[in-house]
Amino acid sequence: MVFDLPAESPTWPPVGSERLWAEKTDVPLQLAVRNTPFYVRGVANGDVIEVEPDDERREIVFVRLVSESGHSAVQVHVGDPRMLPSLEKSLARLEVSWETAHVDTYLAVDVHPRCDYASLRRQLLELREQGAIAVRESAISRRHRSQLPSFP
Repeated sequence: MVFDLPAESPTWPPVGSERLWAEKTDVPLQLAVRNTPFYVRGVANGDVIEVEPDDERREIVFVRLVSESGHSAVQVHVGDPRMLPSLEKSLARLEVSWETAHVDTYLAVDVHPRCDYASLRRQLLELREQGAIAVRESAISRRHRSQLPSFP
């Protein structure tokens, strides 16, 4: 299924759309997302979304979020590739999973519902303050937001 991406700047995102894996649910035109987006905002792994067919493009297109899964999605760009091994160790300790994009320094992080998001966020923000990474919290579930005293 495809998500059309609005331009946030002249160079971001680097693509006009992103395709995610999904599987059918019991409700027609509702799918469960089955991977973590690199560029899409507002959707995480396991979320249920409404879609519609685009006959002209011959694709299934995202319409809206129906329900959250409890997972969150965080997108991380590692500025210094030497930081990648330590970042991956930190992510593994917190029991989150991730994929890398076409460049190994851009990660789509799937934050499982059981993860202590406050700890993960603290570590990511410390690395961001050091200039080692850029972070975009693209879809933070209610469960994970509830772990934070204040969330933008």
